[in-house]
Amino acid sequence: MLKRDDTIVIRNADKGSCLVVEDRTQYVADGLAHLSDPEVYEEDPSPALAASITGNAAQMEKKGYLSQHMAQFISGNPGRHKCTSSRSSTRAQTWYAPS
Repeated sequence: MLKRDDTIVIRNADKGSCLVVEDRTQYVADGLAHLSDPEVYEEDPSPALAASITGNAAQMEKKGYLSQHMAQFISGNPGRHKCTSSRSSTRAQTWYAPS
């Protein structure tokens, strides 16, 4: 019956082998507060890192170290790339890498 109650969260305790039953609203609020704590998590560096990689690739292309195609690929601006895997013994798997 408790498993069907969507107003509570049932989980393992952090320490010991007990189960903890918590109010779902409070559980979610605590989780969001933890995720937004700047002492626990830093800001995502991905946008700044991507800009740095794009700038470096452009400079390397300008100096002739990279082709235009390779610079675009490194920068993440190649469009969609088709990737094929033949690890499956029954058929090859094909998917498109996100751009």
